[in-house]
Amino acid sequence: MSSTTEGSLSDIDLFDLDAFQRQEHHEMFRRLRAEAPVYHAESPNGTPLWHLTKWADVREVNRNPELFSSEEDGVTLHGAMRDEDSPDSSEMANSMNGQMMLQTDPPKHTRYRRLVSKGFTPRMIGKLEELLSWRSTRIVDQVIERGECELVSEVAAELPLQAIADFVGVPQCDRRKMFDWSNAMIGADDPSMSTPEAATAAAAELYMYSRYLVDEKKKCPADDIFSVLVATQEEQDGLSDTEIDLFFLLL
Repeated sequence: MSSTTEGSLSDIDLFDLDAFQRQEHHEMFRRLRAEAPVYHAESPNGTPLWHLTKWADVREVNRNPELFSSEEDGVTLHGAMRDEDSPDSSEMANSMNGQMMLQTDPPKHTRYRRLVSKGFTPRMIGKLEELLSWRSTRIVDQVIERGECELVSEVAAELPLQAIADFVGVPQCDRRKMFDWSNAMIGADDPSMSTPEAATAAAAELYMYSRYLVDEKKKCPADDIFSVLVATQEEQDGLSDTEIDLFFLLL
């Protein structure tokens, strides 16, 4: 695979979110697939990233973990939380490598998937589907009579918040905490939303909440996926405390 960062592609900026809003990203990716399907560029915070724009290349990388490792220096939540001036944030970011599901290679990843899949049985998925259908109707019913609403907070964000709360067994009254912590973590590269320090603090809050939730599920198991994952700790190769916390962080 070859890469290109100079010449005719110098005007392409995959980190320009406004370009995506203007629907210009389709043309950018078309040009990359034609001229530089493997494209290297640094993110605004200096993280080097490789962009694969063809399915065959993505498949090759996915099938060759020895050469293309997910554990060496993952980027999911990693770059946003890393602050070189904060030892705590760097330590927290580094701890994810080889521990969070998205940042593991086989056979560790295979074991992780096997354990996590116990929470995704047809019965659990069917139950979740019914619950989300009911919640979707309820969300619309709460705003439809008014004839107007704040779409993001009252509809677009509310459904996934309720879905995640049901998914992992978080009390509905705590779902806004998930929203605020998630925004602080994901938006760390956008000064208008968050900062690396706020992202690190939010991750710490999520870790502490996960510990609280694990203790609750051990005392009173419920019919939710997080209870199933906590129950794997009774098995010989079950999920560790760190793995469960990072799975919660990932969700």
